[in-house]
Amino acid sequence: MPHEIIKSNSCAAAHPDVEEPLTDSPDKQVKANIFAAGGVLWRPAEDGGTEVAVVHRPRYGDWSFPKGKLDPGEKWKQAALREVMEETGLKSVTLGPKIGKTLHTFHTRGGARILKVTRWYHMTTEHRKFVLQREEDIEDARWLIPQEFLQGDYPMFLNIRHLIEKFIRYKGSLTSTPSS
Repeated sequence: MPHEIIKSNSCAAAHPDVEEPLTDSPDKQVKANIFAAGGVLWRPAEDGGTEVAVVHRPRYGDWSFPKGKLDPGEKWKQAALREVMEETGLKSVTLGPKIGKTLHTFHTRGGARILKVTRWYHMTTEHRKFVLQREEDIEDARWLIPQEFLQGDYPMFLNIRHLIEKFIRYKGSLTSTPSS
């Protein structure tokens, strides 16, 4: 049985080394054709804890972390930093280690199935004031305690929920002391 493969010439040409196949059944394979990068941007809270930056996009009705598509020829880390700084307006952001990647599919109005791969990185800043990127449909941004983001009234996609849970485990591993 033939495989279903979705391609995007512009992305494949710009990023030939980052095609990431996703097999969702034995007889189908989808290749990513949208590549994005972003960050879980965090800072020390005034109470000594941690706060993360989240952005609201009314077009999707969700809260998420800042992210965006790679420009042609751009590397993952460069795109992640650029997108986080653009969407939050923060000019001093420090890139940390990669957290992981998220995958999601959707269909275009024409019926084509699209796979989007997003790589996520830890990022830190000391700054507090956001300057929103309204031309990218960023309506609001907030600093939230990670658990508040999970438990509050912040609609989010499931992959973002998994990402913040992973971040909470990571931050806990940095502050816990090894047992003897």
